[in-house]
Amino acid sequence: MKQMRVLFGFTVVALLAACASSSSTGVDLTVTRGDATARYAGTYNGTISLTSTADVVGTGVATDNRVESVAIRVTADGLVVLTVRGANISGVVDNNGNWGVQASINDLRALISNENISLLRDAGCPLGAKAARIQGRINPPSMTGQVSGNLKCKRAEVTIATLNTTGRVAASSTASSGSTTATGDLQGASNAAPTTPGTGLFKLEFKQTVLPCAGCGWLIDYTNLVIKHSQGTFEKRGPGFIIKIGRTPPVVNVDISSIPANATIESADLYMKFNVHEGIANADYSSVVEAYGWINNKKQLVRTLYAKKDIKDRGYSKAKPNVPFDFTAYARKVRK
Repeated sequence: MKQMRVLFGFTVVALLAACASSSSTGVDLTVTRGDATARYAGTYNGTISLTSTADVVGTGVATDNRVESVAIRVTADGLVVLTVRGANISGVVDNNGNWGVQASINDLRALISNENISLLRDAGCPLGAKAARIQGRINPPSMTGQVSGNLKCKRAEVTIATLNTTGRVAASSTASSGSTTATGDLQGASNAAPTTPGTGLFKLEFKQTVLPCAGCGWLIDYTNLVIKHSQGTFEKRGPGFIIKIGRTPPVVNVDISSIPANATIESADLYMKFNVHEGIANADYSSVVEAYGWINNKKQLVRTLYAKKDIKDRGYSKAKPNVPFDFTAYARKVRK
């Protein structure tokens, strides 16, 4: 009986999909292209998170929650290009720093399961139709945005499938304000301008050197640098990223020059908030990540991070996903 119901559901979908149409809500941009956007220009690197729910007649409801690295290029003449896993999504930015792009299912393939994409396609949903809006604000060096949208696939005014999307974008720029184009590697190249002594630029690049299993990368939702010094506490939160062999090493870049010159740095901890679903594999006790910093105009190994010693043995759990890493020695050298 159950098989008959499922078969009947697929038959209905097949029949209705033959002449299916679609409509989208919540995807129109409220931003228009500006002509004086140089102060926002640059490359912003971070993460995009997406929760997508597909509801198809005869098959039920399925929800995905995924996070991917994202690079966003902003030009001085009002254009935006958001790149996620090789897909480029074009949009605009206005003269006040408001930005937006419209994305299709094809654009968001890296964030939607193949199963759901297949079900939506079989239901007649056009994969190239605009299904989501990503819109937000640039406040250099930070760039944020919200994902929203609802795609309905219909025939004869009967909805046979829907796709609802929600999510968030968080990114930051290492490029100087006023550049007309984004240059270099989209996720922070190792040959970027080095930190010089006394500049107060706390800059680290993370490179995984041991990958014990295919899913043993580190997925970070966000970072938070906390520096305690003799005159108070400095704290700066930054966007998340993925650390994994085969991906461009992410960079944490924080200006700590606001710490008084006569203050003594007592401690410097970089907290990494691991994603509670896919932050680090339960069986991962042997992955290794190297952290590089710039000292005396040279990129140098600052310290090595071990999954067992520095994460698992320090009390990490899904209930306690925020892990501190000690970079006191490096912070002191940057301030010399």
